[in-house]
Amino acid sequence: MKTGLWGQGPEEGLLCAAAVEVARYYGFYVTVNGFNTASKMSGAQASYEKTMSTLLPVLAGADGVYGAGSLEGGMAASFEELVMDDEICKAVLKAVQGIEVNDETLAVDVIDKVGPGGHFLAEKHTLNHFKESLLFSELTDRHSYDTWKKTGGKSMVKRAREKAEEILKEHWPKPLDKDVQKEISEIIKRAEKELPKTTL
Repeated sequence: MKTGLWGQGPEEGLLCAAAVEVARYYGFYVTVNGFNTASKMSGAQASYEKTMSTLLPVLAGADGVYGAGSLEGGMAASFEELVMDDEICKAVLKAVQGIEVNDETLAVDVIDKVGPGGHFLAEKHTLNHFKESLLFSELTDRHSYDTWKKTGGKSMVKRAREKAEEILKEHWPKPLDKDVQKEISEIIKRAEKELPKTTL
């Protein structure tokens, strides 16, 4: 109300979640905007607004959420922001995965075996399940302060920038198989024939 600008963060997340509900009511496939922030640069504001604008429509059942890498309501973008948004995406997908509760995951027999005062790190059950229970991140720092400081004391934005530079320098996408390329070309040719022509 102070500026007339579009609100981003929880407000947009709620609006997009509502749009998902309406689309579901009519049986539509729905892709909504997310990863949205009013912030002009990578950092805390961008991350919390993007998380809220993404998590809420995903919880509502959106088929797709777009906008990764953007800043200032989509007016700007950056490579490090895209890398951090990948982290947000992984975290959101982990959150909506929920917790599976069954005899295997409850592990009452393991709890009885370990007993009060024991620990579960040496248990085979822990080894079998920890990878699916935890979110493993290449970007988020979960070390102690001393370890973080010894490894350079870098902010998440700095780590994301370095990761983006590494990807741009070293990653070479594998080309699509020839038959896939051919099929895509055929789809495009059909669409060009069937869809109406528009002029600007």
